[in-house]
Amino acid sequence: MKRYLILMLCLTLTIGAANAQKKYSDVKAEGKALFDKKDYAGALKRFEYAKYKSIDRKDHIIDPELKRMMTVCQTKVSRKKTTGGATPTRTTTSSNTVKEPKAKIEDFKVYNGEHNGELGVRINCSFYAYNMQGRSGRVKCTFSLNNRTLAYDDGNPEYMDYVEYREVCVSDMFDVESNDEYKSVELHIPYAAFRLAEFYEQEFKAHLEIYDDNASEAEGDPPMAKSDKWFTAIPVSVYVDDSKNSKEIDAPATGGYSNHTVRTGGEPYYFDGLPDWIRIENQTPTSFKLLVEENYSTEIRSCNFNVHVGNANSGSNKVRFFINQAGGSGAQGAVATITNARNITHNMVGGNGVKYMQVCPRITVNGMRGEKIYLFLYFYQDDNETPLVDKNGDQVLAYDMEVAPYDNCDWTEWCIRIANNDFLLAPNATSQLSFDLVVKDDNGNVLARENNIRVQGKN
Repeated sequence: MKRYLILMLCLTLTIGAANAQKKYSDVKAEGKALFDKKDYAGALKRFEYAKYKSIDRKDHIIDPELKRMMTVCQTKVSRKKTTGGATPTRTTTSSNTVKEPKAKIEDFKVYNGEHNGELGVRINCSFYAYNMQGRSGRVKCTFSLNNRTLAYDDGNPEYMDYVEYREVCVSDMFDVESNDEYKSVELHIPYAAFRLAEFYEQEFKAHLEIYDDNASEAEGDPPMAKSDKWFTAIPVSVYVDDSKNSKEIDAPATGGYSNHTVRTGGEPYYFDGLPDWIRIENQTPTSFKLLVEENYSTEIRSCNFNVHVGNANSGSNKVRFFINQAGGSGAQGAVATITNARNITHNMVGGNGVKYMQVCPRITVNGMRGEKIYLFLYFYQDDNETPLVDKNGDQVLAYDMEVAPYDNCDWTEWCIRIANNDFLLAPNATSQLSFDLVVKDDNGNVLARENNIRVQGKN
């Protein structure tokens, strides 16, 4: 019976301890209430509990509001300490000695590598955790350059996950199940989280600290162990077609396409210095298509532009293109083509219940950059000669207008709609009708035409 009571008591205490662990939102709310009362030290303790000890903390890894309030608290508490105030000392009694948690770093490595496609710094730390059975701890790594700790103002604000107390850092929690347990933690921080204007090929120092879960950094509690490592970050580089060499392209006067592969270690890449006669199409993280437009001038034209990552002024992270294009004949003459002219959908219903016919041809226009392009439907009787007229005696037609942003414009589905009643119920409509599809410029010049496209008229 006594054993049973002791067992029940242990189970009750265990369940009570588990239930005592609070939820993230509850503890954050407690901290926010203290924050509003300007009790920054108390608020910071609740925020640290929410972030590192709450039962559902893993569901709230990203919380910019919490980070902001923690930064304010840390700043306020640090200023208070520097302006005075005695630091409390810990006392222990000989009859009830508590062993302090400790950690001993066995191995600390820093190297460059990729993680989930992002190029950055990989950190591997192995250590022993003493007197911490059933407790948690945290491994934290900050960075410095020229004896100055990298802070939020230096880094990329998009990477708020890697900002803490305004320091650029990366950290992770660990749990200790047994005494003197050997632990290994691996961390990664992308270069973009702490990139500086002249980040490339510089030597950084990684500062590793291991904290017990009851320690408060804001109140100045020291880490259980710490270590420093110097490392040189490799340049963030871009490779085009597996090469960093400059590329020269001799393009004919008629222009054309070229396809290229890109490798950046996961960093986004950009184009700098593109002229208006060169376009980038189908850009993906690993490839792009380069289009050189037709040269209508008799003069040879040339340009150079960069494909780069990060700082466009750094020589180590860009590939330069040199384009030389032969001169043309000097006769620009606009050219247009119509394909898939019979891509017609009948009896579509609009939002107002009106039925209409939709025509969606493919239109290609060259030599009309910046100019207006018109697409017309002209309706005729079955003979394709007698115009279909409305009640006012005007020919039934529909049209639309676009502006060509560049040469070799290609509208894959340029759709025109016309209500059924406009042509099916025309006064001189016949059982069979037809229409011509015409492309014109702003002066009314016909650039392309497709005649005698048949549709069903009156029964």
